[in-house]
Formats: sequence, C-alpha cells, structure tokens
Amino acid sequence: MLFGELYKRLPGGILSRCVGEIESQKRLQEFHEFTCGLDQAVSLYRRLQRKGYYWPNMKKQAAQLQAACPNCSKVPSVEEACTLTISEDWRTPYLAYLVDGTLPSNAKEAHCLKRTAKRYFMDGGSLFKKGYNRDPLMCLGPVESQQVLQEVHAGECGEHQGRRKLHRLLLNIGYYWPTMQEDAKATVKKCHTCQIHGNLSHRPHTLLQDMRTPWPFHTWGLDLIGKIHPGSQGCIWILTGTELYTKWVEAIPLRKATGNAIANFIREHIVCRFGIPYKIITDNGTPFVNKQVSDTLKGYGIKHRRSTPYYPQGNGQAEATNKTLLKILSKMVYEYSGGWSVHLPDALWAYRTSPRSATGFSPYSLVYGSEAISPVEVAVPTARVHAVNDVEWDAGSCADWRWTDLEGIEEKRKEAEKKITLYHMRVAQAYNKTVKPRQFKEGDLILRVAEHVRRQVSGTSKFVPQWEGPFVVKEAYQSGYYMLVSHDGTLMSPINGKWLKLYHS
Repeated sequence: MLFGELYKRLPGGILSRCVGEIESQKRLQEFHEFTCGLDQAVSLYRRLQRKGYYWPNMKKQAAQLQAACPNCSKVPSVEEACTLTISEDWRTPYLAYLVDGTLPSNAKEAHCLKRTAKRYFMDGGSLFKKGYNRDPLMCLGPVESQQVLQEVHAGECGEHQGRRKLHRLLLNIGYYWPTMQEDAKATVKKCHTCQIHGNLSHRPHTLLQDMRTPWPFHTWGLDLIGKIHPGSQGCIWILTGTELYTKWVEAIPLRKATGNAIANFIREHIVCRFGIPYKIITDNGTPFVNKQVSDTLKGYGIKHRRSTPYYPQGNGQAEATNKTLLKILSKMVYEYSGGWSVHLPDALWAYRTSPRSATGFSPYSLVYGSEAISPVEVAVPTARVHAVNDVEWDAGSCADWRWTDLEGIEEKRKEAEKKITLYHMRVAQAYNKTVKPRQFKEGDLILRVAEHVRRQVSGTSKFVPQWEGPFVVKEAYQSGYYMLVSHDGTLMSPINGKWLKLYHS
C-alpha cells in the first residue's frame, strides 16, 4: 500500500497502481483513442504498463480491443508483455528504494539514486524532500504539478505572477518536483491572460532602413500638422512637403485637410516649381488616400508610397521636419505678435537657410548653389555684401559669377551625399544597438496591440487588455509589415511589426 492505494510489484521491482473495473475501462478507452493509428511497434498493453497501471485482465482486454480495431490490430507477444518498463512518474524509484531498498538495474542510476535519496523521506504514504531551509517539500507527480501550477498562477487567488515569482511561491507553499522552473516558465509563457495584458515593447524590431534618394527632387514626403489650436486666420492645419535629398521644405496653412487641397499643393508647390518627382511618400490618412490625389499622381506618372498605419516613422523625414517647424513657429509666436500662419513663411526661410546636420549644408545652397542673403547681413554688411555694394556689376560679370556657382553645385551635392552616408552610418550604428529582432513567418499566431493603444486614446475601461487576438500571419514582407487574418477569416489592414508579438498556445 502506497498513498492509501494498492500497488503491485512487477518483475524488476517496478511498481504499478492497481485500478478497479470502472477506471480500467476508462483508461483503456482513453489510451486507445490517443494511440489509435500510431506506430504499432509498441502495443496498447505495453503503453498502459509504462503509465504504471495494472489489473488482472489488462493484457487480454488490450489485445481484444486492438484486434477489433482495423487501425491497430496487433496482439502483443509473450516476450513483449514481459518486457520490463519504467514508469513516467519520477517519484517511483525513490518510493521503491525507501519502502524496501530496491535499486535500478543500471549501476550509474543506482549510484545517483542512493546519493540523492538522503534528502527524501516518506510520511503518511507521501514522498517529501528536505528543503535547504530544512522545511519539508511535498513531492508532486506530473498531473498534480500541473493542477497546482494552474491554481497558484491563475486560480481564484492567483496573481498571474512572473515565472521567477511563481517558482519561489511554489517553494514557499511547500511543493517540489524536478522541473519546477521550466514548468513555471512554460505556464506563464502560454497564459492567455498574461499575454493579452502584457507590457508593450518600446525597442525597435528591425534594423534602421536607409531612405536616401539618388538625385535632388527624386522623392518627397508629405505630412499634415494638426489640428492646431488655436487656429490662425481660420487655418488649423499645416501641410508640409520635404524633399529627401536636399531637405528642402514647402509648407502651406490649410483651413480644411481635403483631397483637393493636397492635389493643388502637389501641382503648384512641387511639380510647377521643381519638376515631376519619381515618388511621393505619405501616411494612410484620408486626405492623402482619395480620388483627387490619386488622379493627380496618375496624371503626372508619380508613384505613391504609403507607410503602414500607426507607424509614422515610415515617413520619418517628414515627421522630423514637422517637429523642427513646430519648434521654430512656437518660438516666433511667443516672441512676436500675430498668428502662427503669419510667421510660417519666416519659419520656412529660417529652416531653408540653416545648415542641416545630415548634409552639412543649408537646403537653400544645395538647391540654388549659393547661400541666401539674410536680413542681418543688410544691417551689418558682410564681406560679400560689401563687394556687391562697392562694385558696379554688369550683366556679363553677374552671369560669370552665377555660372561659377552653378558649376560648383554638383561638387557641393556630392560632398553632401558623402556626409549623408556617414551620418546615416552613425545613426544606424547607434539605433541598431537597441534593436530586439521580432520577425514572424506565414502561419504564425500573433497578438496585435489594441487600437486604442496605437491611437494613444483612452480605452473603454481601465481593465481593457493592451493586446488583442490571436491572429494568423497571412503575408510577411521584408520591409517589416504584415497582413493578418482573424479567426473567422477576415483580412486585416497591413500593420507594422512594431505592434505585434508572438502568441504562445
């Protein structure tokens, strides 16, 4: 008798639990349904024996059930039926040794068992281990340990704690089994509640992507600033366009952010001034994705590239321009009278004539070949202003000097391109150190950050999960965005991998 139940000692000292008629039929059906159709090199009788069960007619009933089943009609031989097996319960060798001193046949296993058994003892038919603090720890089997894990982690009094705290709590309560740490880690990792309420990862998931362009006015990035409160002369939006090679900026105030306003800006401030670009990058906002903008771009043969939703870094240059313009405008509005729309041209002038960190040159000089004359140079004349004022320039001399500026502009742009390359290398080196790679493949189960978190608005409740799902990855792209499918087959909008994490089931 062990644990208040009857056991039979098989040849070799293996202990098997004796089960009654009702439980025997239940176990027989369970194991047959689980193993039916599998490789029949191991019979049903032997599988039951390995699990540590015994009843007098077990061999006969297992053979009859397999013989009646067309998928697994294999009768165990006498040799197979008498094969010695080892129970999957890790406590069995310790119980056998402590009850009557039985050791495993393997010498190495016997030596290990004798050495470790000093810390185990039996009390009331249960196996205990002496903890390092001398407190007894009750030893649990595979089934009991999973029940205890689920109850302590997610039961009525469960805290949904992390793996380390869960492992420490189990020891403090007084339980032990050899794989406690790994089982605690797996339980926390696969807990659905813990996954959907998990913290967001603010580390980038992919390496920094280079968005350089091959020549000036090749690519423009458009973006909207707003709504701005208070408005100025009825305007509450600022539409900005940033050229990615020279960093030249165009911007206008808007009363309404409509498709017609965007289309007119592209035609008047980009195409008519700087020629037809190769592509324009925008986000997925309604002002940029509409029939008016689409018709304008198709009419000029301009490609339209859109960043993934809720990921403004996909149009990073435009976002950086917006921040700089807002800083300049906020200081001008604070310093001088008038609304912000009045000072927008001054802010643009300040931005265009200031050297950029990436290029080392001002956008004005990269576009026109020379620096603009600022108001301070008129008030306190510099050397070039004195030269202009002291000499009477004829048309020929002016043309010669202008030709000289234009001839040197290509050299200046090449130097700026080299500086941009070095600048991008430094930025990428610092950025890539913080990257925590998260890549998913087709068919993966993933969780998506809830929409209210991506929009940075309040949810319907303080207790709303930060993650939703799981979803299935339908398509994965090298640029870092994914197409998802819900459990009912609905195709979701493309989303950047920043807002995703793997779901463990």
